[in-house]
Amino acid sequence: MKKIITFISSIIALFSLASCDWFMLDNLDGWDAQVEGKIVDIATGEPIQMEQGNTIQVRELYGAQYDHTNQLGKKGWDGNSTIGWAIKNNGTYVNKLTFAGDYTFMATGTNFTADEQSFSLKKGANTVDFKATPYLRIKNPRITMAGKVINATFDVEVAVAGTKVSRVEICVFPDRWVRHSQNNCASDPYSFVVNPTETSFALSVDPDRVVNNIKVNADEFQYDRIHYIRIAALGTNPSNSSNRYNYSPVYKLEKGQITEVTDW
Repeated sequence: MKKIITFISSIIALFSLASCDWFMLDNLDGWDAQVEGKIVDIATGEPIQMEQGNTIQVRELYGAQYDHTNQLGKKGWDGNSTIGWAIKNNGTYVNKLTFAGDYTFMATGTNFTADEQSFSLKKGANTVDFKATPYLRIKNPRITMAGKVINATFDVEVAVAGTKVSRVEICVFPDRWVRHSQNNCASDPYSFVVNPTETSFALSVDPDRVVNNIKVNADEFQYDRIHYIRIAALGTNPSNSSNRYNYSPVYKLEKGQITEVTDW
């Protein structure tokens, strides 16, 4: 019995020592800034088309997070931290939960190159655009229908010196996040670029295309539904080690009509 009483007393004492921290209210300030903007092509001023999962890397500089004195007697965090901000397919972004302070924008694992760019956010609403150069530019995209066949014509311009056009394709998928890795169709007549000097392309997607006695595009077109389409081009470059594609805008095929998706 004496051992039980001693054990219970120890638990109560431990709880009493820790209870101050357990029930202390979080008195740190919450998010106090919002920011939106776009990644723009430094040469054209147009937003750089992205794919789902693309992020920009933003380094929060010392003291960006909180304007308070912490237990170490220093303002903010002990050092810088890097976070990712998600980018929409059309090259724009919105972050409604961030902090006023100083930041640095960096290009890492994306489909463009860019110098580091410093910027500051004030409390409340902010607009910040970042300038960058895509590896490739897809120019003059034109997508049409001929019966059931989807046709695409376009030009590809090398924007970063030393980049090789290694692959082009039409991507078709049942939702707007269509991209190289979410593509249910095989382009015709090719998807791999054979001639390295080629800059203009004409591709098609035929729902009835047969390869080795298999209808290779059947999965996408077996149902009467909306199809989303975009052109993808891969630029091979030592700095593009992630093999990120450059893209055209996203288009919607519905009841034989093709329109660009703009409501991002």
